[in-house]
Amino acid sequence: MPILLGLCIVLMQQLNLNGRGILDWEGAGWGPGVIDVGFLLISCNTAAPWMAQQFTPDMRRIPAIVDGYCQYHLLTPTELDRLPDAIRFRTIVYGACSFASDILKYGGEEESPWWWARYNAAEEIAGRARKPFELYLA
Repeated sequence: MPILLGLCIVLMQQLNLNGRGILDWEGAGWGPGVIDVGFLLISCNTAAPWMAQQFTPDMRRIPAIVDGYCQYHLLTPTELDRLPDAIRFRTIVYGACSFASDILKYGGEEESPWWWARYNAAEEIAGRARKPFELYLA
């Protein structure tokens, strides 16, 4: 499954490509599809997900994300078991990329509230998404 396939499919539809190509700007190539949906699920914040220090997931968005995602790809049982880690993936990448700047901003003792709030929410979000995904596997 290409990374960011869901976004690419939406763009293909908007550009009327009729499935003739997949946009892969970063050259990300092939990877597990569960990473895509993990990125979408952690973006269910009520505010702009890249700005808010507080993380308030809108759990009503999760079924819509799952329904839309499952139109194009179904997670395997193994991928479903890995969903909490896939949700954490974006947060971990952010934390790794911003590590040095966060030390400068927050000092050595403090940690960025942005990524901890999202990291800690992964289990609850995955738990809420699991049942709708399982309905598609039945």
